[in-house]
Amino acid sequence: METSPDSGMPMLSVLCITYNQADYIGQALDSFLAQVTDFDFEIVVSDDCSTDATPDILESYRQRLGGKIRVLRSPVNLGVTRNFRRAMNACRGKYIALCEGDDFWRGQFKLQLQVEFLEANSDFVIVYHSANLIGPEVKQDTSQLPRRLQCDASSAELIATRPISTLTACFRNVLGDLPNELDQAPALDLCLWSLLGHHGKGKYLETIEPAAYRVHPGGVFSMHSERNRYVMTAQTLLCLSRVYSRLDRSKISDAVLLKAALLACTRLGFVSGLKLVAMVFAWLFVRPLLPLWKWLSGRVHQPSPQPSPGRGPKAHPMERKK
Repeated sequence: METSPDSGMPMLSVLCITYNQADYIGQALDSFLAQVTDFDFEIVVSDDCSTDATPDILESYRQRLGGKIRVLRSPVNLGVTRNFRRAMNACRGKYIALCEGDDFWRGQFKLQLQVEFLEANSDFVIVYHSANLIGPEVKQDTSQLPRRLQCDASSAELIATRPISTLTACFRNVLGDLPNELDQAPALDLCLWSLLGHHGKGKYLETIEPAAYRVHPGGVFSMHSERNRYVMTAQTLLCLSRVYSRLDRSKISDAVLLKAALLACTRLGFVSGLKLVAMVFAWLFVRPLLPLWKWLSGRVHQPSPQPSPGRGPKAHPMERKK
């Protein structure tokens, strides 16, 4: 999606999903509004049927800011993935920057620096920076990602689901509607990086001030046990593998499956790991036989030839003499 200063469309969309985050959503929105840019940007907030004061807070910002902020509401709870899909489809910008409603940015020039880099470097599809954990039980200045991941990423690394701090990402709006297989992917961000990897590389901008990733009891991912996070990651990899399988990208599909198997073997309990490994290898051995199965099924269910137009069925030999 290309935009121009005269198109009436924003250069960038800030995508923010939220659910019952009344204590935090205001700080997130204020950090978006504090950005200093030489281009227009919109804020798209998708509220997943919150039952606390989040809708009221969003409405107060909407009334104050007019068209700067667009609030998407839902009469029912969609779940994280479908809520994100709805928000992403609503984004009109050439670029999309992510931040959930319980996190926030620091610094005023984050978006300006990220867009400037993408505009000048067409071979990069995504830019990102560091983020620090915050919370009552978190040590100060604890980075969300290890030092080894605070660097650039090749296209191949992105495709292989290389982790990135989601709340720091800004990427080209090139994905369109997300595959339906990802509706069951708990760690959707890994799938985004993989799909974006087919469009370019990733750039780590160390000059941008670290964002704030909040650890709290209501966090979608952060407050799960370590084991549950590994289970969620493994489930996500299985969903992504199905996407690549449907697209006939068997090498990528197999690599993602094997990554899920390795995760199961090294991080999950024996029984859970064994089940996942069995699923992975069963799929690896069965999938090559699917084309043969489809061919055989077509042969078995092949319709009988129809008589030519204007000619009735041939009579049985014993019926001709009458």
